[in-house]
Amino acid sequence: MAAVRRFKTLEDTRKALAAYLRAIESGALDPNTGRVLIYGCNVVASIIRDGDLEARLEALEAGHVSEG
Repeated sequence: MAAVRRFKTLEDTRKALAAYLRAIESGALDPNTGRVLIYGCNVVASIIRDGDLEARLEALEAGHVSEG
């Protein structure tokens, strides 16, 4: 059984996307399966970006409140 990928950062997601694309190009991965995996990576990347933006916004708001 293949190792389970962990997507904690955008870099993790980028590496997975690259691996899936290489596997599709080489014929080792069915394009339909690859399409599903790539879509999932895009969703995960969006969630990571949203979480990062939320954390940055909360930090900015906390700094603003403490100054006021």
